[in-house]
This record gives sequence, structure tokens and C-alpha cells, in this order.
Amino acid sequence: MGHSFGTISSRWLAKNLGSEINGSIHSASMNGFNRLGFATSLSGFSYDSIASPILHVHNENDACPHTPYLIVKEYAGENLVTVRGGVPEGDPCAAVTCTPIRDASS
Repeated sequence: MGHSFGTISSRWLAKNLGSEINGSIHSASMNGFNRLGFATSLSGFSYDSIASPILHVHNENDACPHTPYLIVKEYAGENLVTVRGGVPEGDPCAAVTCTPIRDASS
């Protein structure tokens, strides 16, 4: 399981470990290019090459520019649990905002 910045590693591990794992969970995933260079290795990432089941969990109101919901929605398909609601507070990229699943429902 990976959350936010940790999903960079969790997705590569899921790909490289193949059937050695039973599945992987990725919440509030970082994606693509951004000014800080996070997640650039995932640009063009092939989810079809992951052998085990994948689950994505993401808040549709995630305001952090490094973890955009719409990108995850595009590639996750039926493997996405969309979280709705939550209480946004402070920095949208900090762990105490809508990025985690707090005061929300799915």
C-alpha cells in the first residue's frame, strides 16, 4: 500500500513483484510531471503490466496539484474507490486535508 508520495514506490513495486504479491492499494496517488519533479517516472506507466489486483482510493475533491483525482479516474477504471466529502483544512498537500480519508464517505 502506498499513499500520496508513497504511491510512486508502491506502483513500481506492484509492477516489479508481479504475482509475488496478492494485490496493491494506492491512495491519493501522485501522477505525471510537476514543478518539483515528483512522479515523473510514472508518466506513461502501464497498469496492464501489473499481474496482481490493483485498487485505487482517491478523494474526488483532492486539491493537491500533485495528486489530481481526474488523472487517477482516467486510468483506474473499475479499480477506483471514489471518496466524497471530508473537511479541507490548511495546505491541500498536507496529511490533514481531504487527501486522506477523514470525515468522508465512499
